[in-house]
Amino acid sequence: AKKRFKALVDSALPEGSPQIVQRALIVEDEPLIAIDLEATVRTLGFEVCGTASNPRAAVELATSRQPDFILMDVYLDEG
Repeated sequence: AKKRFKALVDSALPEGSPQIVQRALIVEDEPLIAIDLEATVRTLGFEVCGTASNPRAAVELATSRQPDFILMDVYLDEG
């Protein structure tokens, strides 16, 4: 699963782009899942620039920290 995740992230990069540290924002309302995702992302060599548990916090973090990609739960408790 980790190799598949890394392949998906790598395929989202523009072709020929340098392999630089990618910054991820994690949006997940289940704390244990968020912790697991953060550990997985770091294990794969990415930087986690923030974790949010609701849409408002996600927008604020995305605006201020400008992640390269976002891992988001599409079914947050707040809708």
